[in-house]
Amino acid sequence: MVEYEANENTEIDFSKTARRIYNSDFECFKSNVCHFLKNNGDIDFLIKFLTDDVVTEFANHSLWRECLYCLAMIDYISNQNDVPLRTKYDRYRRLKFEKPLLPRSARLVSLILKNDDEIKEVYANAIPEFLKYNIIEGDVRNVV
Repeated sequence: MVEYEANENTEIDFSKTARRIYNSDFECFKSNVCHFLKNNGDIDFLIKFLTDDVVTEFANHSLWRECLYCLAMIDYISNQNDVPLRTKYDRYRRLKFEKPLLPRSARLVSLILKNDDEIKEVYANAIPEFLKYNIIEGDVRNVV
């Protein structure tokens, strides 16, 4: 598994890791993004992700899960803070995964219990900015 490069200030160097991220675990990636948000706060998160242009960086490497996840997070945090959405990313906002990207935990619980109650639950609690891309994501702020 690839570790995302970070310094003591929990700054992720996306430009150096984008090319290596392809073989990494998407759940780990999502966790790192959520931890970055938690450790840095909404405004610093937006400044870092927009300044580094991570959405375009991931798109340029055809890393669509990471690209749309970051775009959804940027849009979510922007909406939460009444920050206008960057029109620069409108071309990516038209994209959507054909099949939903469910959290691994929901898929596992569903398989173990042999019912889809957990999947229904995560859909019911999905953040609209993520759901738009068919990414099923709940509380991005509740990370440990």
